[in-house]
Amino acid sequence: MILTGMAWIEDCKIHVRQRLAPEPSMEAAVLEIFHHIPPDSVLVTFNGASFDIPYIRRRSVFHNLSNRLEQCHVDLYHVSRRLWGCSLPDCKLCTVESHILGVERDLDIPGAYVPDYYHTYLSTGNPGPLVPVVEHNREDIINMALLLSHINSGSTD
Repeated sequence: MILTGMAWIEDCKIHVRQRLAPEPSMEAAVLEIFHHIPPDSVLVTFNGASFDIPYIRRRSVFHNLSNRLEQCHVDLYHVSRRLWGCSLPDCKLCTVESHILGVERDLDIPGAYVPDYYHTYLSTGNPGPLVPVVEHNREDIINMALLLSHINSGSTD
């Protein structure tokens, strides 16, 4: 894991914290962010039940780290499939953002390119390729908060 992030609401503002590994050997430092989740938190992910949570647990065990991933978990991918699966072309986050939230990302990179961008950074030392990766992650986090708010407001169209 090279990048992770989380958000929380405080004083009516969304706060985002991200951790990026400047080299693969720093993965444990990235995973350490999960020690800071308050025990009464609700985890919100997009396809996290199938991918993120199991992956973070495996990598935490590998690094002999404990984590706080036992809280209540809401996977917005599964919620989106239940609410809009029949009316959207697919339930990818970018599709839900566009059709449900009206959010269009500028200059977004496909997630499949992230490893190539990271390898370019590692081979050149130039952090430039990481900028769109970090921005993509930040937008994912913020848009999940917007989507959760949209769903909680009772607007399902």
